[in-house]
Amino acid sequence: MVSVALSRRAKDRPLKLFRLLGLVLLAGTLLLLAVPLGRRGPSPQPLLVNGRAALTVVGEGSLRAGAAQVALPSRAPMAGYPARGTGSGGPLYARALVLEAGPVRQIIVSLETLLVPGPLEEALVRRAQLAPSACLLLTATHTHSGVGGTWRNALAEFGGNGRYDAQIEWAVVEAAARAIHAAIAALGPARLSWNQMDWPAGPAEPRSAGPIDTTLTALRIERPSGAPVATVIDYAMHPTMEPRKSARLSGDWPGALSAALEVSGNVALVLQGASGNATWSRGAGTEQAIAARIATAAQALVERTQPGSTASALQKDAAGGARVQLGCEVRLLSLPPAQAAPGVPFLLRRGAGNLIALFAESSALRTTLLIDGLTLLGVPGEPVGALAQAARAGAGGKVAIVGLSDGYIGYIEPPGGTGEAARTYHGPGLAESLGLWKQAAQ
Repeated sequence: MVSVALSRRAKDRPLKLFRLLGLVLLAGTLLLLAVPLGRRGPSPQPLLVNGRAALTVVGEGSLRAGAAQVALPSRAPMAGYPARGTGSGGPLYARALVLEAGPVRQIIVSLETLLVPGPLEEALVRRAQLAPSACLLLTATHTHSGVGGTWRNALAEFGGNGRYDAQIEWAVVEAAARAIHAAIAALGPARLSWNQMDWPAGPAEPRSAGPIDTTLTALRIERPSGAPVATVIDYAMHPTMEPRKSARLSGDWPGALSAALEVSGNVALVLQGASGNATWSRGAGTEQAIAARIATAAQALVERTQPGSTASALQKDAAGGARVQLGCEVRLLSLPPAQAAPGVPFLLRRGAGNLIALFAESSALRTTLLIDGLTLLGVPGEPVGALAQAARAGAGGKVAIVGLSDGYIGYIEPPGGTGEAARTYHGPGLAESLGLWKQAAQ
């Protein structure tokens, strides 16, 4: 009888353990769904974000410029959509433009990637041996068929940046650092012209509620002899032309646009505008057709130099370069606590917010470049068109939003916005914390 009782107890132990684990799991689930586990309020003002420090500098002097491009890996995890695996193809590039005038050196880097993770930017600052107070605008073209695997963050990996690969992350950092160093080595006397226009007839169209950013901005930098150095295009339109199931690494329409402009040594950087709610017209043709259309419009636009720019005043130095004003402001910002989007069912909203809080950023940085009267406003996410309109209204125009810059904090809607609100995860106060909505109020 004793042996039978002992045998029954032995058989009951796994069952009791299973029940205990079930109770623990249930308690944990209830805790996750009912109790707020993340921050309740803003974090203290950070001292460094992504290895960067706050900066404010303005200067005027003879313009010097240099540009370069370095290839990214031709085989890598694909970014853009969840669970895509590894792709190959390209070529894809890291492109860098360096502008100098007086005490100011601006570094603009465009990566043919989905986004710019904060840790990747921090690694680039170290690898390129930049000071924390360097004036750097690091941005992604947002191609949905580009190099992924660059962020050790489960939410980002699952959301579409691809499975993290340390070697790929380092290869992207190395390519960007080499592009910066090559651009610095190529510095020489230069002149620039720029212009922007509202282009409602362009290939971009809304994909959700609210106005889209229809502004096209173009800059041309060349040597005093007329030899091209670089072209910068800022336009807001999601690069999702490559099919979701494709395993081909592609720069999408921004890559095709760069290729169309890169002749005679020119380096073409394509920047995303406020593309959060903008997609491409399905009747506009292929990537090459859309790229050719944007290139033609940009080239015609930049021929008409912005009348308010100092470059148009033909102020020259002894070497034939133009005298211009450059400025840079880097602001370090504390973000609102993470929270679930309004589209999440009410009973699951607390749990979703708790999960997001495990991976969401608590701080961000915003880089603003002044280039001869034009302001490039870097935003670490995907702002919608209404915020671009607010920025230009608050500054009297001459402002171009550069989304996907210096980190990624998701979609950014104005308070009360509905277009991409279902995709946000920092709540309605995010635009205000970034200084995007206050500009409208001013």
